[in-house]
Amino acid sequence: MDYDAIILGAGGAGLLAAATAGKAGARICVIDHADRPGKKILISGGGRRFRLPPGSAGPFAAG
Repeated sequence: MDYDAIILGAGGAGLLAAATAGKAGARICVIDHADRPGKKILISGGGRRFRLPPGSAGPFAAG
């Protein structure tokens, strides 16, 4: 299989990079040492997720 990019790490940054490149039409391969993508994200922060203030889109605002 041919890939346009190989991303090392399936944490938050790696998954976001893969999603962004994939939406642009790139063929992506994500490689990580964990048995599931994003596994460390699930155990960080004591199980709590980061939450933005109500009404704030933060860095995810449509531009």
